[in-house]
Amino acid sequence: MTPPLPHAIRLWGAAWGTTRALPLERPPLGIGAWSQDADAVAVWLEGSPAELAQAESVAAQIPPAASLAPSTLVVVLGTPAPDLSRWRRFLSPRRAKLERASRCAALLALGYVDIRAQTDVEGDAVWAYVPPLS
Repeated sequence: MTPPLPHAIRLWGAAWGTTRALPLERPPLGIGAWSQDADAVAVWLEGSPAELAQAESVAAQIPPAASLAPSTLVVVLGTPAPDLSRWRRFLSPRRAKLERASRCAALLALGYVDIRAQTDVEGDAVWAYVPPLS
């Protein structure tokens, strides 16, 4: 399955609201650029891999499909955002991988359609779309 390649994507993160500069160098899946004005959304989950193994914890950080425009692409990144607290930075693993199943289940529960996943050079990503208008 070929991943979607919109021109740009914006960040969504629970701790900082809907937009913020992303410390990752490049967007996932070969997407062109980061942009706060982009329609497509990248979700960078926060929490430990154990917390984020639960679909409910993941779903709490993803915007519900009904809150976005029809056919909007939503990508859920496969590594958690870094914990910026001093001790957690030293104690937590560097690039922990998140369960793909919990991310897919969360997207399904929130009303997204056409759920897909792929591992690439940058890491693991799951994506889905807001249902189009009928």
